[in-house]
Order: sequence, then C-alpha cells, then structure tokens
Amino acid sequence: MASLEEVSQYTLGEADRERLFALQRVCSVCWTTTDGTELGPDRTMTLKTMCTVHEDRATLEWFYEAFSKALYPDDVAAQQGLSAMLDTPRRVVLELAPVKIISYDGMKLAEAIAREGVTSS
Repeated sequence: MASLEEVSQYTLGEADRERLFALQRVCSVCWTTTDGTELGPDRTMTLKTMCTVHEDRATLEWFYEAFSKALYPDDVAAQQGLSAMLDTPRRVVLELAPVKIISYDGMKLAEAIAREGVTSS
C-alpha cells in the first residue's frame, strides 16, 4: 500500500460515479496540477498513472486514519471527527501509481529563450 505522502485526495460527486467505474475498467488516470505546490507560478506537473479503486474496509480505515493524522497531527478529537465524516456509504479510495511524470517550467523556458536570443516574428 502507498504511504501517506503518495496519497492524493480526489473527490467524485454522485454524477461522476459512472466515470469512476469506467476509470476502474481502463485503470489509467492523467492528473495535472498548477497549484497547491511551492513551485511558484507558470509551472505544472502532469502524472500519468495506473489507478486502483479500493472499496475494502481495511484500506478505507487506513486512509481515513492516515489522512486525518496528516491534517490534524496534534488533535486526536479532530482526527476522529474527520475520520467519521469521511466514513460514508459507497466511499472509495483511488490509489494512483505514477507511470510517467511530465513537467513544464515556463520560467526555465523564458530564461532559455532569453539566453538564446530567440525573438517572436
């Protein structure tokens, strides 16, 4: 099982449940982020992953506990409250195993363009 550092939160509404089941059949996900990191502006990261959908009680309980502890490391009551809130019917955990990482750094690109003296026509 993945460590907590490798766990990403992904939310599906009721309307997206069919997409989840299709995702489970295909077993691949492409996830891109441009925020939520300390990388700064004009940078993105895309992860092509294989996806495993977990519905078993042991994995759900492990995730609730690990996720709650990560958010509230010093507050046991808050951990228990969040775990209880997460524990809802039909909840699943998506495990995303990276296959390929694609990054884009617009700042490095701009520096390279300036260094090479490239101008737009």
